[in-house]
Amino acid sequence: MSLHVGKRVFISRDRQQAEGFIKPLEHVGIDVLGKSLITFEPWIPEKSLNVLSQISRFDWIVTTSANGVYYFFYALKQYGLSTEQLRHFKFAVVGTKTEAELNRYGFEADFVPEVFDAEHFSQQFLDEKKPQHVLLVKGNLSRQIIDESLNDHEVPFQNLYVYQTIVNEKAKPYIEDTYNQHDVDAWAFTSPSSIDALFELLKVQKPYILDLPCFCIGQTTKEHAINKGFRQTIMPQVYTLEDLAESVIDFYQRKESFDE
Repeated sequence: MSLHVGKRVFISRDRQQAEGFIKPLEHVGIDVLGKSLITFEPWIPEKSLNVLSQISRFDWIVTTSANGVYYFFYALKQYGLSTEQLRHFKFAVVGTKTEAELNRYGFEADFVPEVFDAEHFSQQFLDEKKPQHVLLVKGNLSRQIIDESLNDHEVPFQNLYVYQTIVNEKAKPYIEDTYNQHDVDAWAFTSPSSIDALFELLKVQKPYILDLPCFCIGQTTKEHAINKGFRQTIMPQVYTLEDLAESVIDFYQRKESFDE
């Protein structure tokens, strides 16, 4: 019998948001539990309102997540700003999911990096596009990698905060039951904040969790998992749900071969 059958992996997204991860795994007999550990809400501090009112002075709009795109257009609608004034802007995004979300609003991405993380984005974007004045759309937990690169290259920019990330307290009973029943063989995380949320929901750091394989989208998530104490961290070369699923399958195939 394949060692895939009977394995159960938890991913830190609701099932309807993780089909690209779930379908390949279920196809080979791996069960998937999905529950979003974080949630999002609109959040525009006063300083960002000032930036929003002067949006016409930028030449590039940069966003690193689908949430950034969604809440950016939400903010425009909330404050009565027309999307038509965005037609002269160029958009830069990190990743195909973010690009797809931008397309939903009728806009095309003018730049998508070859590697979907902030470090590679910054280098390629600055080398190829030579931006003059950048608007960075972000959430309250967004990293400062792109900010630092723009500063290093003396490119003017402003941050526009449009959402905040919070722990999904509604997931607490589900996570506690999953932990207490030792109901998973591996964890899969899509962001550092989802790792933090797991331990926040459980209140204490559980040794059992750290002993299990931990699959991560992106170098930042992997590094955060290591800092939290996970002993086996695995990361796909391409940062998508589909490639994350392939890394799970490859892990168990290699484990099966070794055990034979």
